[in-house]
Amino acid sequence: MMEAMEAEHNLLERKEKEALESLQEELREWTVSQPYFINPRIDQSFLRRFLHYRNYSIHQAKEVLERYLKVRTNFPHCYQGLDIEDPSLFDLLSNGFVFPLPEKDKDGSTIIFSIAGKLDPKRHSPRDLFRAFTITFETLLEDEENQRKGFTYIFDQTDFSLGHFTFVGLKETQRLLSAGEMVVHWSVESLQLHFPATILPKEYGGQTTVQELAGCWVKKLRERREHLLLLDQMIYDESKQLKNKRESSYPIVNFLGRLTWANIF
Repeated sequence: MMEAMEAEHNLLERKEKEALESLQEELREWTVSQPYFINPRIDQSFLRRFLHYRNYSIHQAKEVLERYLKVRTNFPHCYQGLDIEDPSLFDLLSNGFVFPLPEKDKDGSTIIFSIAGKLDPKRHSPRDLFRAFTITFETLLEDEENQRKGFTYIFDQTDFSLGHFTFVGLKETQRLLSAGEMVVHWSVESLQLHFPATILPKEYGGQTTVQELAGCWVKKLRERREHLLLLDQMIYDESKQLKNKRESSYPIVNFLGRLTWANIF
């Protein structure tokens, strides 16, 4: 019985793998055939993120990929120049504004931790905030497991001051609060009811400090620096777009879409 079940499981896995490979090839061929996609990536990691995001719908994956390239081109202040050696961006990330935790949550999703108080409106710009999240997602989404499992977010708004409110604005603050299924914890103890203390930063009951975790993340971003900078070579040339092409309505990533201050979606 067990051998039969294992054989059936292996067969299903093989069929799923073959189907994904077929969809990936179709998406690759479509991508290289679009005259308005300049220097698009066509590697496995890049293409599969759109297939996983849209649950293997090839039509929707194409729309999301096109939207991704269009937004990167039209809003470079948010999505380009992901250079960890940029002093302002480095300062924000090395202080622990946003970083992934080493341990996954109970569902196997990567936990992205963000601390509002690490952003100084006097030293950092809205562009720094956007790039901090974008560089984080771009790096994490290279891992197909993250593409499959998605992310869990923990935002520490303890030091969210009047200066931050002015920096972000009322409309954008409302968007932040509505992004996903938000659970507000009024204490570390409350947070630990949802996440084991051992996987959190030391300041929240774990073993490793925010500074150490941020340092590890900056190290990872430095290792990926050249790869991240190459993303700017991808361009969406609207002058080559077919006039009767229907406009896409899908965001790159729902979370980033809700964070966007300009009404670009």
